Amino acid sequence: MPLQRRLGIALLAVILTALLGAVATVVVHRQQLLREVDSGLLALAANPRVVLGLAQRDPSRGVPEVLSEVYVGRVTAKGRLVTLLTPSSDPELEPRTGSLPQPGDAVSREAASGTSARVRLVTAELTNGSILVLAQPTTRLDAAVRRLAITLAIALGALVGVVVLLVAWVRRDGLTPILAMTAAADDVAAGRPGVRIPEAAPGTEAHRLGAALNTMLDSQRASEERMQRFVADASHELRTPLTTLRGYSSLHATTAPEPVAEALRRIHAETVRMGRLVDDLVQLADLDGRSVDYAATDLAEIVRDVAADLAVIAPDRTVEVIADATCTAVVDGERVRQALRALTTNALRHTPPEAVITIAVGPNGASGIDLTVQDTGPGIPAAEHARVFDRFAKGARSGGTGLGLAIVAAIARAHGGSCRVVSPLPGGESGTAFTLRLPRAPLPSPLADSAV
Repeated sequence: MPLQRRLGIALLAVILTALLGAVATVVVHRQQLLREVDSGLLALAANPRVVLGLAQRDPSRGVPEVLSEVYVGRVTAKGRLVTLLTPSSDPELEPRTGSLPQPGDAVSREAASGTSARVRLVTAELTNGSILVLAQPTTRLDAAVRRLAITLAIALGALVGVVVLLVAWVRRDGLTPILAMTAAADDVAAGRPGVRIPEAAPGTEAHRLGAALNTMLDSQRASEERMQRFVADASHELRTPLTTLRGYSSLHATTAPEPVAEALRRIHAETVRMGRLVDDLVQLADLDGRSVDYAATDLAEIVRDVAADLAVIAPDRTVEVIADATCTAVVDGERVRQALRALTTNALRHTPPEAVITIAVGPNGASGIDLTVQDTGPGIPAAEHARVFDRFAKGARSGGTGLGLAIVAAIARAHGGSCRVVSPLPGGESGTAFTLRLPRAPLPSPLADSAV
């Protein structure tokens, strides 16, 4: 489970625990206050004659403090409630008796009159068959519980605010840099240039890790640039002697004796092959340096052009084209054309004359384009799929080495895309399909833009 989700679950657990604790505190406190009220009423009900006498004495003598907030009434044998004493805070109070509780039990009742909403009520039997009714309003109790609930709600809100600020701080200084590093690692894996880790808050572990990763990326970039310069320089330096060798071998092959002429012709053929290899190395070095010129391009037109060129090069081959009327993307058109030519050349070289070659282009979702070169040839063994795009990979079906497919993969990576191979074809049919998957528009790295 991602750390961000675990952090959110922990925050929710803290808030729910605090909320449940606050609710439990309010409920327990209310029950405690009710028990105190009930115990006071039951203590009075234990001495009904004393209470009755105090309630019926001369009002001029004052109300005893113990009965100042207690309603005292008597239910006659005929069931009529006679009020003897009312609380000083609610002189008009009269509870709804309804079915009276058994002596020793306390119940809640609504008030029939007065300002109090509810009362706690107990009873006691009198000797003349009447029943003594004692009731106490819960107004003060409810107010105390309400004040406690408001206090706890304020405290809970403050706790939630503190926890949210703490989580935001942890996310900003700890989690966000980790997410940025993950995105940077994805950018590096995708081959995007100029990736940098945004600097985290100084003094944090994320800051030190980010600085170390930036140092590593700088070192990797410098190493790649040195290798690219070496390959490019070496390739350029090889061109002159190879051109000289081709010229001399071609010149003397026409005049030398046959054994020597044959050797010179073979030398000429090998220098031509070496020249193509050097050209491929130069192109790879150029692509590794991300030399891509983006422009809005109609890929369907490029597909039709490549198919037309293929029909001229190999007029005896069957070539099919599957292209939308327009299929526009922001790409380097010449690089894409180069990749398609490499794939069609590969199909020509490794398939029999009767094999059908299909070149297709179409959308891949809303933001992607798929360019596919498919043939009905013998296919590629599954064991070779993982390394078919490697540089100087040796294919079992050709017995040779080359950089054509490596250049195709490099063109795809330079565009932020990918290249894959499927063989045999879907449905188990013999053949091979190479798919060049490109985004419709360049994918800039936000990390590179935000780097300091």
